[in-house]
Amino acid sequence: MKKLLSIILALGIILSTVTACGTEVDEVENNTVTKYTVEGKTNELIPDETVTGELTVGVYGDDNFAKYGVGTPIDLVILKFQELYPNVDLNVERVTYETTSLEYYTKLSTNIMAGTGPDVFALALEGMDIEKMIQAGAFADMYEYFENDQSFNISDYNEKVFYAGQTGGKQYTIPIGYTFQSLLTTKSIAEKYGFDVNKCKDFYSCLEEISKLLQSNSDHKSPIDQFGIKERGLVAANINWIDFENKLINLDTLEMKTFFETLKNDFSPYMGQLTGGFGCDDNTGTSFSRNLESEKYLFIYLVASYEWLLSGANAINRFDEALAVPIRNVDGGITVSLEEQWAVRNNSSNKENAYRFLKIYLDPDYIQPNNIGIYRTSIPVSNKAVKQYLEKRFQTSPSFQKVSITEQSQNLIDAYLGFISEIDSVNHTMNNTRHDILYSEMQPYFDDEKTYDECIKNAQEYLELYISE
Repeated sequence: MKKLLSIILALGIILSTVTACGTEVDEVENNTVTKYTVEGKTNELIPDETVTGELTVGVYGDDNFAKYGVGTPIDLVILKFQELYPNVDLNVERVTYETTSLEYYTKLSTNIMAGTGPDVFALALEGMDIEKMIQAGAFADMYEYFENDQSFNISDYNEKVFYAGQTGGKQYTIPIGYTFQSLLTTKSIAEKYGFDVNKCKDFYSCLEEISKLLQSNSDHKSPIDQFGIKERGLVAANINWIDFENKLINLDTLEMKTFFETLKNDFSPYMGQLTGGFGCDDNTGTSFSRNLESEKYLFIYLVASYEWLLSGANAINRFDEALAVPIRNVDGGITVSLEEQWAVRNNSSNKENAYRFLKIYLDPDYIQPNNIGIYRTSIPVSNKAVKQYLEKRFQTSPSFQKVSITEQSQNLIDAYLGFISEIDSVNHTMNNTRHDILYSEMQPYFDDEKTYDECIKNAQEYLELYISE
């Protein structure tokens, strides 16, 4: 099928050309990707006291060093930047969790679109429309900064994900973390209730196997992450329905109808009974495993398939064999969404220092927490960071003691790295506002109050108005 905006760097769909200056340009369906050269480069961070100027960083969240004595990645990046560039006047505009994320990112979006605000900042799926901001020219193209940096090596990162930050060959956003959707259960449950991992070959066969578990559980209860199959299923399936460049919405497709009909027929009866939301403490994995061991739940459906998935699987392997199953797209591959991206204000006069800051964030030692008890929901774009984390996670006991990696754990590590190698697309359609519009207009269909055609027509009209603004 045609995916309008997915970034799929695979043989057979890429038409490569080489410009006069040697820059390789790939036409990836409707998007142009300008590739980075990698020869003779190696990543390293070198202190430089000659660097001066200033930099303002926008941060949403509490100061974890001050509160807990341990740092999340952004806290570590700030400290490292001050260490490497002591003569840069670094201003951290921090807004704590006393302000809601919606309030923060809505205000940030307004400021950036007006040409004010921090030089470098995180992006979010709520309170801002990233694609609209790109089309409006709010973000700086950082391609030349990466390309001219002799210490940057694109092969150190998941290239499919990193290039997904490009639009029209320009690096407007810097992907830091991504995720795919998955299901977590045990081998015992799968055998008992007829869940066949080998049949999960594409999106709909995955849903068919999941429905078996729902029908087998008398209470019909299994945790669905806060967005879950309903709200984020279109992303996992990689059904693209927005042409951002031309501001077009296309909901009148067989793919879209099949998705909603499947959702209604196979999952709608259980939606009201599904458990949602998880805590982010260190006992999350243990909690998952206990609920699966007792068969209170028959599976855990996860949008964030990193720390929660791996800690849960690690705990399961102490009494059973964990089965981690990626929710595949309609073509059988694995689609990811960009959960953590940063950008630089287009009219910033401090782009070089902003680049230096982002380069630290991309370093494997700073892209993840320095403490295994600090949870990270998105997968680092750094390949080395992922491998380091996997080894650390499965060499750490619940009491944070070092242990040997078991054969089961090694199998899970290998399988997880295999999932990442199967990533074939990045979906950009997820945005809380757009999805709220779509699903609110489709709700009467689930409630049998309106036909599918009536609901999808209303959604099309509403979304066309929104995207044209």
